[in-house]
Amino acid sequence: MKRFFCFLIFSFVFFLIFVSGCTFFEQSFEKGRFIFENDPPIYFGVFPFLEKEILSEGFNPLLKYLSHHLHKKVQIKFAENYSSLEELALKKKIHFMWFNTRKRSKSEKLILEPLCRPISEEGSYYRGIIIAKKASGLSKISDLAGKTFAYIDPISNSGFVYPNELFKKMNIEPTSFFGEIKFTGNHDKCLNGVLNGDYDAGVVTDMFFKNTGRFQNPSNSELEIIASTSKILLDPFVSIVGLERGLKTKIIELLTDPEKYDESGPAFAKLFTAFGIKGFEKLTSLDEVDK
Repeated sequence: MKRFFCFLIFSFVFFLIFVSGCTFFEQSFEKGRFIFENDPPIYFGVFPFLEKEILSEGFNPLLKYLSHHLHKKVQIKFAENYSSLEELALKKKIHFMWFNTRKRSKSEKLILEPLCRPISEEGSYYRGIIIAKKASGLSKISDLAGKTFAYIDPISNSGFVYPNELFKKMNIEPTSFFGEIKFTGNHDKCLNGVLNGDYDAGVVTDMFFKNTGRFQNPSNSELEIIASTSKILLDPFVSIVGLERGLKTKIIELLTDPEKYDESGPAFAKLFTAFGIKGFEKLTSLDEVDK
């Protein structure tokens, strides 16, 4: 009986050792094939031109797709504005980002490498559009004299720079033309502020209306499109110098040639419904970024 009892104990201990070994092997196999859970993540930096929840929802399928094929977690990191996004890159707290390279304030310190550029239905371009509520009766820029007007951010192309170029061509000085000027920080707040009556008019990206999921056809909505800016080159995805060459090459391939990967469909479908992005084109030099 005593021998039998010892045999049972020995068998149980051996079983535990065997299971632990199998578990370790399985975890090692998972690490080699999928994601190293203990590896530091790769951070994708974004200026919240839309509400953070909307950006997260739109980008999460893409980040999961990248994580799966890079064997590393890819996570989004938000900056408060373009300047703080640049600061995150300088401190190497992000590895690649969606960034307005034409407005770098510390360009001599921040060395970037091009990855790719998003493509919309208008190719590599988009526009800023000046909007008002249809019920307001505002239908042309001259109607906005003395009104409250909302911009996005002083560095935003569609939300400040290009609208002001349009005003300049019309000999309009915004500070004296408008009754009050506001900066909303992102396009969602501007659009909703116009709809809610907080601002008489404002300027937002036309990518709101280039997708199938949000604010679809403006002609069938509460909004009046008063004017559009000239074409604006879409901001590129760029990496900081020092990102491992193999990772950089793989990120470019995953974004610009997704047809190779079966899992890409849902990720790219979400990009279109969220942001109007149909795909990406490869960039080979910074000249292509800033042209």
